[in-house]
Amino acid sequence: EGVGLTLIDSTEALAHPGSVGRARKGVVHILDAAGHELPAGETGVVHFSGVKPFAYYKAPEKTAAKTSPQGWQTFGDMGHLDADGWLYLTDRQDDMIISGGVNVYPQEIEAAMREVPGVWECAVVGVSDERFGERPVAFVVAERDAAHDGDALLERVRARNRERLGRLKQPDQIHLIDSLPRSATGKVLRRQLRELLNTTRRKDS
Repeated sequence: EGVGLTLIDSTEALAHPGSVGRARKGVVHILDAAGHELPAGETGVVHFSGVKPFAYYKAPEKTAAKTSPQGWQTFGDMGHLDADGWLYLTDRQDDMIISGGVNVYPQEIEAAMREVPGVWECAVVGVSDERFGERPVAFVVAERDAAHDGDALLERVRARNRERLGRLKQPDQIHLIDSLPRSATGKVLRRQLRELLNTTRRKDS
């Protein structure tokens, strides 16, 4: 993007699995929702300083929303730094779910569900909830050999979620679908999953 740059080579990737590298251009900062810098190991919004600032074309309000009180800027990635400055991305800020005051990262839930034998791929989205503000809802695509017994697969997924995730991070609903909607570049279209859920609700009402 021209704002900040992290790089990692194959040797470093083996030594720091999951990292996208260390800052080679600018300085990486991790900020909480109030704009305070977080220590190593804590997840927040990834910002860069010491680089040429960017601006959205004829949209100063969008530029301001991506600029911290310190003048550091972000593209909306969530992540954390380790003690040696290696950056690990966890999610996108726009995808984060706030449930009962707890930050819930879809990628954390998805990682737990992908451990279950029979799960080919999965995705989690947030939906509005009167009690908690938002709640996570999961969509699962089964491997071919497991598709014939979807109920059993979903029960294994629920059991794994109970083992790995706190109560507020466990999806209230898990839907078995044929495939995840994706963009031309392969990105999961979470908006379409929310629309699918809303369509199902309207049919049931």
